[in-house]
Amino acid sequence: MSVQKEGVADILRPAAAFALGTISVLAFEPYGAGLLFPAALSLLLTLTLTSGSASGAFLLTFLFAFAMNSFGLWWIHVSMTEFSGVPMIAAVLAIMALASYLALYPALAAFLSSRLFGRMRAVRAMLAFPALLFFANFLMGCVMTGFPWLMPGYTQENLPFIGYAPLAGEKGITVLLASSAGAIACFILSIRKRRAWLFLLLPAVLTVTGAALSGNLYTAEQKKVRAALMQGNIPQAIKWNPEEIVPTLRNYELLSKPYVIHPGTVDLIIWPESAIPALEHILGKFLGELSAIMKDSRIGFITGFQHYEPENLSSESGGRYYNGVVGMGLIDTEGKMSYVEGEGNRYYKRHLVPIGEFVPFPGILRKMGRFFNMPMSSFTRGDEIQPNFMAHGLNVSTAICYEIAFPEEMRVNLHDDTDFILTVSNDSWFGHSDGPVQHLTIARMRALEFQKPLLRVTNGGITAAFSARGQELGRIGLDRRGVLEVAFRPARGSTPYQRFGDWPLTIICLAALAISLIARRLCAERK
Repeated sequence: MSVQKEGVADILRPAAAFALGTISVLAFEPYGAGLLFPAALSLLLTLTLTSGSASGAFLLTFLFAFAMNSFGLWWIHVSMTEFSGVPMIAAVLAIMALASYLALYPALAAFLSSRLFGRMRAVRAMLAFPALLFFANFLMGCVMTGFPWLMPGYTQENLPFIGYAPLAGEKGITVLLASSAGAIACFILSIRKRRAWLFLLLPAVLTVTGAALSGNLYTAEQKKVRAALMQGNIPQAIKWNPEEIVPTLRNYELLSKPYVIHPGTVDLIIWPESAIPALEHILGKFLGELSAIMKDSRIGFITGFQHYEPENLSSESGGRYYNGVVGMGLIDTEGKMSYVEGEGNRYYKRHLVPIGEFVPFPGILRKMGRFFNMPMSSFTRGDEIQPNFMAHGLNVSTAICYEIAFPEEMRVNLHDDTDFILTVSNDSWFGHSDGPVQHLTIARMRALEFQKPLLRVTNGGITAAFSARGQELGRIGLDRRGVLEVAFRPARGSTPYQRFGDWPLTIICLAALAISLIARRLCAERK
């Protein structure tokens, strides 16, 4: 009979882990049931703590993360099937391969915590696994350029744990979330014992402390600035057609015209990523004239653009292409500066999207099909550290599209005198899916971590703005043409997370592992 029960358990445990991973997707936006994630993780840890082997813990955690990423990242297929001609079956297999790869990281953390700490449930669940998960997520964010997308911390933006964001960032929230889930798992497994309730003190204290910290503001807000964020909603299928250059520019000019002919209405006009659908040197005269008009109207103007830099000035071949953002119009408050083609007051994207913006091993992959030859997939990386550019006397730190998911890379270009964060994007590649909403959630976390207002301007949605406290100031939804007018307060100064990044958390996690190893040694000596 016991053998039969064990056989049933061997089937039910993996099925339960997969089901929990599927349910956990609902904790992310656009569903927003944030409490589901710690609940699902607590039950997963309950399963892994009783699995009896490190390989069992690996398998259960892998299935959980595989299900979460498979369903949570399903939206990626839109860019593959609709814009690259990839058959649906191939897209499904590609997403499953990506989900499998991403699942390896937390599964490895579960394997190591089980292998090293065996039946020391409290140490394993509350210290070792959260610490190892931190290092696993760190690797996930940098190996092969990184893909830190469905991170658990993003599920907590409207819950008490968000109070830790300016102190420890999203990764810190994830560690505390995992530690709390581990404590709940220990409570479930010890529920018949007299003092089992003591395990619940950890999540209770962390929740109350997070709520108390939520009111703290580490930066100083300045005088209000008025901005107009333009969402042109140019269909992705025609965006890069040469015949559409003039209609596209006309579209954005019409959106901007009311503010230009009525000076003083706004201080900033911002167009999205690649709003100028041609290389800078081709439209240099147009940009110069546009900058002069904006300057005369005392408007700071920012737009996404593409820059070509030939290696040989006498040749148009073999050069470098950059995805950038440039500040024009009224740059400083005295109006002494303006646009200069190819020079100054700009930012070039440094963290490029694999396949979308650069193709590794191009000599091999580009021969394999249309998916590896998407439009604008041959960019050059910008410098790691770039100065803030200026617009209307404000210092602007920029992240283009995918870069907003990498806070450690962003913080090196954030300073005490940075006034706000700008992120421009084009999520039209992903249609009406969960992708753009998840992307918006990631952007909001950066406002919460650095306590700087964040303006997000996109081609087809979601364009939005957040205050230094992470409060939404307004948005334009998907697939709509329009202008978002917002009044926001620039914020100067730095949060602890901006100053120190992940280093304090790294030290804490190393200390947690050291304590766990000491506890294991003491336990072995007693035996």
